[in-house]
Amino acid sequence: MYPDAAADDEASKVPVAPLAELQPFDQPDRILEWQSAESGVLSDAYFTDDFWYASGLESGMIEVEPKAFGLNFRDVMVALGQVEEDGLVYSEMCGVVKTLGPDTEMSGLQVGDRVCGAG
Repeated sequence: MYPDAAADDEASKVPVAPLAELQPFDQPDRILEWQSAESGVLSDAYFTDDFWYASGLESGMIEVEPKAFGLNFRDVMVALGQVEEDGLVYSEMCGVVKTLGPDTEMSGLQVGDRVCGAG
């Protein structure tokens, strides 16, 4: 590789915004996170890769395959970009245990257990 300051400068002037594409919600080995729409239109919201847990679950955490989420008014406002928040709040959720993280042996949970939770 050879540095080319002029080409780098030109390339940095061109905005690159990949278009969202329709994909399955459930993608094994791919962690997704919600991105609120800047337009304020719910149909413009999308999911993107979330690398926070790419190295694995932290101690005491489990991964749940989501089946349902309860959304409240605040969640909808966040989804519309009307309220600043780091992601959706999700008042409640239910699903199936997909992965047990380290130090969860004493929880009594097993992969496949149905669970529910509140945030």
